[in-house]
Amino acid sequence: MSAEAVVRALAGAAQRSAPSGDHPELAGHFASVIDIAGVMIAIGTDGVGSKHLLANSPDHFRGIAIDCAAMNANDVICVGATPVALVDYLACRTTEGLEPYAAAIADGFEEAERQGAGGLVGGEVAVLPDVIEAREDGVPGLDLAATCVGVVESGLLTGAAVQPGDAIVAVSSSGLHSNGFTRMRRLIVDQRVELDVAAPWGGESTAREQLLAPTTLYPHLMAVVAGSDVRAAANITGGGLSNLGRVLPTHGARIETWPEPEGVFAWIASLLPAQEAWSEFNMGVGFMLVVEGSRVDDVLDVVPVDYEVQVVGEVTDAVPARTVELAAPSVAGTEPIRFS
Repeated sequence: MSAEAVVRALAGAAQRSAPSGDHPELAGHFASVIDIAGVMIAIGTDGVGSKHLLANSPDHFRGIAIDCAAMNANDVICVGATPVALVDYLACRTTEGLEPYAAAIADGFEEAERQGAGGLVGGEVAVLPDVIEAREDGVPGLDLAATCVGVVESGLLTGAAVQPGDAIVAVSSSGLHSNGFTRMRRLIVDQRVELDVAAPWGGESTAREQLLAPTTLYPHLMAVVAGSDVRAAANITGGGLSNLGRVLPTHGARIETWPEPEGVFAWIASLLPAQEAWSEFNMGVGFMLVVEGSRVDDVLDVVPVDYEVQVVGEVTDAVPARTVELAAPSVAGTEPIRFS
């Protein structure tokens, strides 16, 4: 069974059991929304994937916790919600030796709260020796996931308001964020990359430190730009550029330009065909906004200086709905590449 088939099966169950107040128009979106006593509550769940397998010190797991919070909060803000709370799920093989790692994870969630992810209000620690494998490097075997709850106050973003001619704004990432690490770890083995020395793609720190850079949190960005001018938002995670199509239910998008890949992304682009690279990694863009075309300059003017933004394309009916066409010559050459 394919991953898509699994998602369809679970989505069917969710639709059949959805409570009153559910928003079916958000099927396939980044978060679910239900109405409770007149308040729209957004809910999203995600984990860190296999990125944590590169972490080999407690301090690294501080970053892993930021990743976990960001993967969830960055999804929830795509429906126009403000993150208010997180609960985590820490699965481990044993609690022996876990304390410094747990303390670092707690510190990471606190930092994520300062960056707008919502506060950690509870969670679960599950000891699963038959499920979680031991690690050979002495780091406790564990997995970390979380659920984020947000409140929609300024209007629900479903993508329904998107129109041809709307501008697509790319927001930079801090690195790989928390997706693509299964493929990345294979590339590391295939290219014989030493993680604790200078990276083959350059940079001032080791390959391991660069790959473990925490995921950028975008709630503060959305808090500033949210409003009638922003018609949709997409978290560019697993699936790469196809994520933008998830918020374009009735139109397509054409990407005319792309920030020049640097560092690890230039290295990936030298090893993989563009179709694969842009469908598995964020390739330097961690978040995207769809903005009313005539108001895009107004939005760009208020973006906080912490975020690098660039207009990269527009919404169009020349591309099928939920499809993104990458036509940037520096990436696609003469033949545009489509993602859906």
